[in-house]
Amino acid sequence: MLYEEIFALVFKMSFIRKEKGPFDIIGDIHGCFFELEILLKRIGYTLSKKEEKFFVTHPDIRQVIFLGDLVDRSPRSAEALKLVKDMVYSGIAFCVNGNHDDKLKRKLMERNVKTNQDLEETLEQLNQETDGFRETVLLFLKELRDDYIFDDGKLVVSHAGLKEEYFGKSSKRIHAFCLYG
Repeated sequence: MLYEEIFALVFKMSFIRKEKGPFDIIGDIHGCFFELEILLKRIGYTLSKKEEKFFVTHPDIRQVIFLGDLVDRSPRSAEALKLVKDMVYSGIAFCVNGNHDDKLKRKLMERNVKTNQDLEETLEQLNQETDGFRETVLLFLKELRDDYIFDDGKLVVSHAGLKEEYFGKSSKRIHAFCLYG
C-alpha cells in the first residue's frame, strides 16, 4: 500500500502538467475491459499482467488520458479499474473524475447515494475482490482530479466539459460542471 500512498501525494500536487504528448484520449469506458484492452493494443500499447498487476508500455512513449466513467454498465468494471489504476500509478496514464466514478467513490465512503442497477452491479463486482483492492480503489477514486491542463494550456481535459474561466480553479460549481457539463 505504501506505493499507492506515495503516488497519491504526488498525484495531488498539480493539475497543471508539463507533459506535451503525444496523448491518446479515451473516455467513458464504463467497465468495458475487453474493449479497452483491444483498443490499447490497436493503438500500439503492450499489456501484460503479473501477480494481479497490469504493466502497460508504448514503444513511442505515448500516454493515455482517461476522461472518467471507468465503471458501470459492464460486468468487468473491477478489471477496468485495475487496469486504469495500474496505468496511472505507473505514469503511463492520467485520469479525470467522471460522474459514475464520483458516485462510486461516495458510495464506497458510505455516503448516502441513490443506487441504480449499474452501480449495484459494480459494487457486486468489487465485493468479489479483496478488502485491500477495494481500499486501493477508494484511494484512487479520491485522488482523481476534475480536470488537467497539459502542454502549456493547449490541452485542457475534463469528463463533461469546462468553461475557460474555470481553468485552474476549484469550487463545488466547477466540480459539478466538470462531471455533468
